[in-house]
Amino acid sequence: MFYVSPMLALAAMTSFAAAAVTQFCRYPDGFAIQNFTTFTPKGENEPTNIKFHYIDEITHLDVDCVYNGTQPNINADGELPRYLCDFKYVHFTCYAQKGNLTVFERLCYLEDQEEMHYDAIGWVKPKLDCCKSTNPEGVHCVANPDVVGAFFTGKAESPKVDE
Repeated sequence: MFYVSPMLALAAMTSFAAAAVTQFCRYPDGFAIQNFTTFTPKGENEPTNIKFHYIDEITHLDVDCVYNGTQPNINADGELPRYLCDFKYVHFTCYAQKGNLTVFERLCYLEDQEEMHYDAIGWVKPKLDCCKSTNPEGVHCVANPDVVGAFFTGKAESPKVDE
């Protein structure tokens, strides 16, 4: 369950009103994150593992997202790293230590128009319940509640993803 203030909802709706919409393109309103977990190994220089399920009912997306240190950063050098989910038009950035998750969903990915290469951006900060684990050794965190919803609040140009 989530709460969005009326002012934030109004600002989000106003900013998205100018988004291009065609018969094949619907601007997503919000999304849900399900089964969000992180695992931070005890060893130095070990990446935090991140795993969650991304759902957008408006665009009918239902994909898994995982980061374990082996996925390439799809953003340009010097920019905040973004990682692909199982569907190449959904990306994410996560600050695991703070539990902040930002998701990017390609707008109008069925359209074959250069000007349509923009992402809807939304973020969520799930409440995390964490505990130390011994096998493997580290800290394991799970979102509580299991499903967290949020609204998209902006848009930005998409990074180049192999078409």
